[in-house]
Amino acid sequence: MIKNLFITGYRFAVQNSRIVVLNILGLSIGLFTYLMADAVARHERSYDTFFADAGRIYGVYTHVTPASGFGVDQVNGVAPVVATLMESNVAGIEASARYIERRRVVGREDRSFYESVKFVDPAFLEVFNFEVLAGDLDGALQDGSSMVITREAAERYFESIDVVGQTLVLASQVELRIEAVIEDLPLNSHFSYRFGTGDRLQILAPAQALEMLGQGNTLTNWLGISDKNRIYIKLFEGVAPANVASDLSGLINIHANERGREVTAAFGLRELTLWNATALEANGISLISVGIFLAGLVLFITVLNYSNLFTAIVIGRMRELALRKTLGASKLHLALQLYSESLLIITVAVLLALAGLELVLPTLGAALQKDISLQALMGFDMVAHITLVILMATLLSVAYPVAVLISVPAVRIFRGQSTRGKSGARIRSALVITQFAITGFLVLLMITTLQQNRHMVNIDPGFNGENIIIVKGLGDQAIARQRQVLEIALTKLDGVISVSAASQQPYEGRHNTASYATTAGDSSGGLSLYRFDVGFDFFTTYQVAMLSGRMFDRAFAEDVYPPPGDARSTANILINQSAARKLGFANAGEAQGQVIFPLANDSAGMAYAIVGVVEDANFLGLTDNIKPAIFRVRPAGFRSLAIRTTGTNPEGTLMAVNQTWKSLFPDLPVLSGYLADDFAARFAAFAMSNQVLMALSLIAITIAVFGLFGLVSLFAERRRKEIGIRKVLGASVGDLYRFLCWQFTRPVVISLLIGVPLGYFASSRYLMIFTDRVSGLPWHALGVSVAILGLAIVTVVGHVWFMAHENPVCSLRYE
Repeated sequence: MIKNLFITGYRFAVQNSRIVVLNILGLSIGLFTYLMADAVARHERSYDTFFADAGRIYGVYTHVTPASGFGVDQVNGVAPVVATLMESNVAGIEASARYIERRRVVGREDRSFYESVKFVDPAFLEVFNFEVLAGDLDGALQDGSSMVITREAAERYFESIDVVGQTLVLASQVELRIEAVIEDLPLNSHFSYRFGTGDRLQILAPAQALEMLGQGNTLTNWLGISDKNRIYIKLFEGVAPANVASDLSGLINIHANERGREVTAAFGLRELTLWNATALEANGISLISVGIFLAGLVLFITVLNYSNLFTAIVIGRMRELALRKTLGASKLHLALQLYSESLLIITVAVLLALAGLELVLPTLGAALQKDISLQALMGFDMVAHITLVILMATLLSVAYPVAVLISVPAVRIFRGQSTRGKSGARIRSALVITQFAITGFLVLLMITTLQQNRHMVNIDPGFNGENIIIVKGLGDQAIARQRQVLEIALTKLDGVISVSAASQQPYEGRHNTASYATTAGDSSGGLSLYRFDVGFDFFTTYQVAMLSGRMFDRAFAEDVYPPPGDARSTANILINQSAARKLGFANAGEAQGQVIFPLANDSAGMAYAIVGVVEDANFLGLTDNIKPAIFRVRPAGFRSLAIRTTGTNPEGTLMAVNQTWKSLFPDLPVLSGYLADDFAARFAAFAMSNQVLMALSLIAITIAVFGLFGLVSLFAERRRKEIGIRKVLGASVGDLYRFLCWQFTRPVVISLLIGVPLGYFASSRYLMIFTDRVSGLPWHALGVSVAILGLAIVTVVGHVWFMAHENPVCSLRYE
């Protein structure tokens, strides 16, 4: 019997090859889209599962307040000071460790590299288990002078893993002894890969080393909220993460200082196996989850489209089904026949989709620097998942024909009454409405993200970032001592206009704030301002205009922040226009000459004289707005150089910059590149969201239009007789156009009234990520509605034209 069912199904496919091929193509595209998103999601969720007790390991993250100015509501990191408080104040934690990531020069003799050094507590080796290749982890990182490195790092520095007892120098200051060599972590670890960077875990240094590097305040600062400052914890068995997160949040009001409470709203815990997905998050929205959800929507409309077309095909075969029933076929036999035909089509579509995955996944993995392959993912759970998709698609596609159509008595079918009544038409209209509602939702969301991301590229940040080379690594002491020599040498190069150091480069997103008052010691009137350490030519290099006063000038000693040991308690600063307003000055001219006073931190006791006010400029991150800021010349805080070039020979100028560096620091690597390239790298996640949404939207609208086209094709023949009678009774061609177009596009209109508002809501939620948002969302919604409706009309107009202009004699003699 089963053999006969599939033979019949094969014959059906051959007889209806055009519609069947259309169905297979539509299904395979939708299934390919969903399975690819599912494969990527499965790969992302396979991260860090190899760690023992991974189910009990969590990373702490921070919910920030709107007053923080971060532009998001959560940050994938936490101030390191919290780790020292949780040990005695939070129950249920078996082990906890700080993890502070900093780029520093690490070297030995004539071999040095920029490394992403992980400064950790000794308990880090208790939270995570590593495979030891040499040495011993017991006691490692305890005394502040030891370190642990991976196989890759050992071979890069020593060309061997037998290096226990050897030393490496950190930032030309601190010598650390290698206690152990561990195996490199697999690629599917969040320590091995982060979107846009790729900084692998290779060097573990003790957190105490930060104090020896002069950065001990990092360990006690409540404002050190950053993805590069983390805390990992291992919970005891049976401890609820929500309870621990609640207890952690309770520490804020008890122990945080005023600025800490102003910025930090609460803490949360995220499972270790989900931490990698945070690299693809925006404002708490997981792009992985959004991607699989949107791909699921595409699959859903694909199945709806197939169900609609299959139902239409069955309606066209009602006489065949009636004849089978007359000859003794039972309802069960007819149902099995339809299920076997549908299963055959869907199975072929799944095989095509899997073949597409086999071809595409390796290329996708190479582009994302990830080890993604169909073979690696094709386990029992994925096979079961695919089988479930096939069965659900089969059941949905045949549900209406089985439930309704094969129950129609054969006599009614032979009388032409098989589909009279409104229930069948309503179901088919509901399917079309659902398809186009989802399509409208996706297209509007795609248009919004595309417009917003283009807007981000075109936003005037208030400075000129074109033709600027960034050189990083000035925090290293060996480089800092020769910084001025380096600046002078770079200034003399052909194609270089100006050079200036700074504490951070644009788009880096480092939020360094402090509290200030216009009256010394007036904590009640304290105002939070962002703080930048800049060189004398900083505003000239970035071409930021003065509004009042003067620029920094080397002729004024007080323009330089006093170095350690200097008894001077005054320094000159510049502020931006936003800071002048926040400090209560009516205009830039009024702010000039005024004095403000830091209320805490390393500047306590200082008095800052405002010698100039500059225009607002956004030197922070992509999602940040312009912040009120002060600028001071403090060489100890310099971390990078900005070099403005003429742009006439960009590659030659960059090469000359690198050669100048090597002439001064032959043993130290150079880390340089154009600011525009750095922006492109940081913008990559947003660009990827554009591409994914555009692909999903195009697939969705293609499937929906093909479905409408197929539906119109199948039902056009069924209405020939009705159209012929209408024409005989006096209906004009214009009347028929209005009638038929409305009949076929009415479901599309209804779908837009559902899908576009949902897309409007989702688009608004996406725009909340940004402080500078694109305008015109209502107009985008209207444009999407008109475009989809127009596309639907164009899709049906060809069939309508044929039906409206056909001689009624041809249609009426059909019977």
